[in-house]
Amino acid sequence: DLGKHRTGGKLPFGDVFPVFYNKDIFAKYNLKIPNSFEELETLAQNKQEDFERIVEENWDLQQEKNSKDSDIEKQKKQYQSVIEGYKGALETYGQKAEELQKQLEELDKTKKELYDLLQSKIGYDPGVSFTEVLGAVDYAANGAGGIAGGVAGAAAFMSQKSENQSGVSATFSVLEREIQKEIQDFTALKTEFKKQEPYIKALPKIWPIKGNINITSYFGDRQNPFSGSGSESHLAIDLQAGTGTPVYATGAGTVSFAGLQGGYGYLIIIDHGFGINTYYAHNSRIMTAAGQKVARGELISYSGSTGRSTGPHVHYEVRVDNVPKNPLNYIN
Repeated sequence: DLGKHRTGGKLPFGDVFPVFYNKDIFAKYNLKIPNSFEELETLAQNKQEDFERIVEENWDLQQEKNSKDSDIEKQKKQYQSVIEGYKGALETYGQKAEELQKQLEELDKTKKELYDLLQSKIGYDPGVSFTEVLGAVDYAANGAGGIAGGVAGAAAFMSQKSENQSGVSATFSVLEREIQKEIQDFTALKTEFKKQEPYIKALPKIWPIKGNINITSYFGDRQNPFSGSGSESHLAIDLQAGTGTPVYATGAGTVSFAGLQGGYGYLIIIDHGFGINTYYAHNSRIMTAAGQKVARGELISYSGSTGRSTGPHVHYEVRVDNVPKNPLNYIN
């Protein structure tokens, strides 16, 4: 108002209002230099509206930014929660992995104890199917059922894959159950084996002579070796052996006969218990006596050609409840 009064409505730029007028500022913002207070008021009004519009737009932008920042903060918290969950899960899985490792070590120890027991008691050969060995033993003692199924289930575990399982946790649970089942199976097998140990030790599982085996006459009907015609029932197997070849007990038992008996010549009979008896005939020399206990693999005689014989050999029979059986069905 003072300027307007003094200038008659005109703006004497340059000296009168140096504070309000700055050419550089007007040039910087591309502003038209006002020639009157009215133009200045109009310019100010327009700039005030622009300022309010800009403020409002900036407010909206700030609100939008704040909203986005809030969403980002929520997502960060969610991600952090997920990460913490993963960390907890990894720690849990690590602990479970350690537990499973310990159980696997226990399983290996149990297996080794059972293998060592088999090796020491029946001369188990690791190259022979473990399942078949135990299955055959169990079948002979208990029929087709019993522990053979358990052995098969235990042996199959290592080749099984945990399919159709969702999630690491479920896989750990499956492995843990299977390992525990495996340990229980082998522990049960070891217990069962120890119960059947006397029977297993008694089984005639080895050849009665060592070295190269040549079967000269098999179990069953054969041509009469003396007449060369007709047939006869041969209830044993004949093994080629020169006179003086060592002959060994094929299973643990008690010698029930050792002496001369008709066509058998010098004969040894071993009672293995469980209704099992083995016969070793045509010996040249007997190294045991009736009533003596013998272990599998123990020397009992030397081969020869005594009795009804066409030449030196070992005549070997297996009888179960006095019924002749094919010895090859028992030899491992």
